[in-house]
Amino acid sequence: MVINFICRASKADKSGQSPLEVSIIINGVRRYVHLDRKVKAADFNPKTQKVKRDASTNEYLVALRTKLYSLETEMLRNGMEVTIDTFIDAFKNGLNPNTSTLLKMFEFHNEEYATKRAQNVISYFTLLKYNVTKNYFAKYLKEKHNKADILVKDNVSPVGRMTFVLSKLIPYWIAGLLVLTIAMLIGGLVYGVWPAGSVGAVILAAMLFIIVMSALGIVIASKSATMLQSILVMFAIIMIFQLMGGLFTPISSMPGWAQAITYAVPPRYFIEIVRDIYLKGSTVADLAVPYLTLTAIAAALSLLAALTYKKQA
Repeated sequence: MVINFICRASKADKSGQSPLEVSIIINGVRRYVHLDRKVKAADFNPKTQKVKRDASTNEYLVALRTKLYSLETEMLRNGMEVTIDTFIDAFKNGLNPNTSTLLKMFEFHNEEYATKRAQNVISYFTLLKYNVTKNYFAKYLKEKHNKADILVKDNVSPVGRMTFVLSKLIPYWIAGLLVLTIAMLIGGLVYGVWPAGSVGAVILAAMLFIIVMSALGIVIASKSATMLQSILVMFAIIMIFQLMGGLFTPISSMPGWAQAITYAVPPRYFIEIVRDIYLKGSTVADLAVPYLTLTAIAAALSLLAALTYKKQA
């Protein structure tokens, strides 16, 4: 990788200040990135890469050069392919080890099906078709777009972060409410157990609890390096929720220290609400404390989910 700073006099503004740019060359492909710094073109020395009488800018350029080389090292350490597109994306939007490229995905796909071909699961011509498709697409990118590859990310969109998170969660909320409805119908029609209180109160509690769990899942996924890590962490948390939520073991029979911990366990409040509605016919007003607690937890986790989600705009 080759890094150089340039200052184009042709882009000077009315005050004679020209924007600094960084030229990045990777595998013979050059890209320019505009920097948030302006100097007089006559003061910039392209050979020494320094600006006359401007120690602050010179320190900034040295620090930026070091940062760019460190970024390349970090990408290689994470096993990421360093191309001009992936590097510029990491520089502008932050390092994302999950970033992939289209041709790289083609290669992973074809390697998987090559294994299947060796096991006689697919025919030779099927594998040949996949390889030909990959080669044609690589040729198309080079001839039509002058690109060796393109980035593939499913979290790129022009909408805001909160809107994007909600678009991911709403289908799961609908599915959760559908499962709740089916469970209540089975409980009533098969076992004759209907809620003594309002069905709407149960649905309200379920909606809050679904928001809590889905937001918690996003927070864990955002902080996990791999999907397997997020699955294992979520599994461990769910086990704690099941054991300390009061569903299988009454909270009153737990040790004092365990009872104190249950106040931070969201299922405690949901189970308390559902139990009181089914058995006592309690109203939302009667259960104001657990409802408000669930609402506060849902709001806090939703905000944290929106803040921690790594979305590139």
